[in-house]
Amino acid sequence: MKKSHPKTGYKLTEKILLLVILALVIFVGVYIQRVTDQVNNLSEASSQVQPPRAATRTFPNGEARDGLLTVKQWGVSLPVSNTIATANYRFDPKSPNTIYLSTAKNETIHACAMQIAQALHGHEALSEQAIARYTLTDTVDYGVDTLAAASAASKYPDSFKKINSYVYQYSTGNGIDCAGTSNTKQAFFQAFKGLQPSK
Repeated sequence: MKKSHPKTGYKLTEKILLLVILALVIFVGVYIQRVTDQVNNLSEASSQVQPPRAATRTFPNGEARDGLLTVKQWGVSLPVSNTIATANYRFDPKSPNTIYLSTAKNETIHACAMQIAQALHGHEALSEQAIARYTLTDTVDYGVDTLAAASAASKYPDSFKKINSYVYQYSTGNGIDCAGTSNTKQAFFQAFKGLQPSK
């Protein structure tokens, strides 16, 4: 009778299982390192963002006075209510047919101030409030309609307003209001209805 010798060493399945466990440990370690690097990069980027006021000082600004917000570049004014008594606008000469509306209160809220800065740098901001200016013959898209600005002012008088040789449109960003600015949006929309030539 043959004596059986105890087998030493690893079987093939044990070796494969060991390799799978080792690969899994390496994968988890690499994943954790990447996530940590991304978090650190985001922290560095957010700490380097300057407040919007400092970033936008070069733009001509207008502030509400005596119950009116006058857009001197366009020669029009909006009546302001108590809700938006500290209304102001930002005008970028690179985009002379759009102004961005805000209030001093909104600009003190960091989330709102960051969105205003995004809008000024060409990125859609979730809570932006803006007025666009068109010539009478410019083509505008509104809902499913594509029509001349003058026709839009006749067909949609709540959203478009014709003054002299221009048509103005009030618009807001899509998305969640920063810090609950829905009252501000509503007040600016009401003010837009009273848009008039400056005196």
